[in-house]
Amino acid sequence: MNITDDKSGIFEEKLKTYGLDKSYIDRDFAEMSIGQKQRIIIAATLMTERKILLMDEPTASLDSETIDLIIKDIMKDNFYTVISASHDEQWCAAHDKKVILTHG
Repeated sequence: MNITDDKSGIFEEKLKTYGLDKSYIDRDFAEMSIGQKQRIIIAATLMTERKILLMDEPTASLDSETIDLIIKDIMKDNFYTVISASHDEQWCAAHDKKVILTHG
């Protein structure tokens, strides 16, 4: 699904939830901060309504308040199975099943 095809408004709703307004849809991606890019990527991913999310460091470059917003949004209705690699303790603590690798 293309972001411009978002007739249901899911992408715009996710942007708003993550602290960005709809003007970000038309902005040059190269001119955004890493945190803004990360929020847009997560919003676009959730727009597809896939049930399994494979995420690599999904909270990299995000502040704890934004991480909390994303966690609450993803976990709010148990719709998603999330498989992720992360060093973020806040992100990891929000998941009920974990595999922790040490020294590896």
